[in-house]
Amino acid sequence: MIDYNIKDVIAITTTREDGYSQGVYAKNNMGFRCDDNAEHVKKNYEKLAKELKININDIYYPFQAHTDTLIKINKNDSLPTMECDALYTTDKDVYVGVLTADCLPILLYCSQPFICCAIHSGWKGSAKLITLKTINYLIKQEKLNPKNTTIILGPAINQKDYEVGKDVYDAINQYPEYQPQDCFKKINNNKYLYDNKQFNLNILKQFNFNKIINHNESTTNILKYYSYRQEGITGRLLSLIGKKANL
Repeated sequence: MIDYNIKDVIAITTTREDGYSQGVYAKNNMGFRCDDNAEHVKKNYEKLAKELKININDIYYPFQAHTDTLIKINKNDSLPTMECDALYTTDKDVYVGVLTADCLPILLYCSQPFICCAIHSGWKGSAKLITLKTINYLIKQEKLNPKNTTIILGPAINQKDYEVGKDVYDAINQYPEYQPQDCFKKINNNKYLYDNKQFNLNILKQFNFNKIINHNESTTNILKYYSYRQEGITGRLLSLIGKKANL
């Protein structure tokens, strides 16, 4: 487990290194929507909750579908059933997360006013500007203050292993204000290497956040992480953030 060591906050990303899942999902798959044994996934969540000393029922993750949709989670809510790719909360003892296996997980913590948020951004989410839309919404509706906010970019696929076609190139290049030219290396006329993390960083830098933490390991290290690009059928990592009520 990666602990981002944010004061008074739980902010982590799981790894695949220790858990109950077997076969292609070994060992610590957190994705119930994978074709893994659901009991094994449940045990992985129970183990995580025990390690973090939190209630398993306080862990929330989206029904991800590469959307630009953000949902607010309140204490004692049910898991979201509508498609969304970002969750946030203003309640303590609520832990919001996203599931990834190459896509970029972004965690956000604002100390005043209190907000925790998790964003899932693959190239489709990036092309829909999910990160920008989420932050703008939180600033407008929840009075998020960038000066009191820490951003964490978790492990994701690196550029050298992320080959894409012209469809992705065109989708990202419709936003010249976020320097897409920094995010592509051309291989030939129709193929590029894409840096999804850099594109999101270009968006985030305009807000002057107090701190941006970039965990630069690539998910293509399949001994530690899950990688859809490397493995095809595989599990999911969970990036999670929240604050205990007694902190």
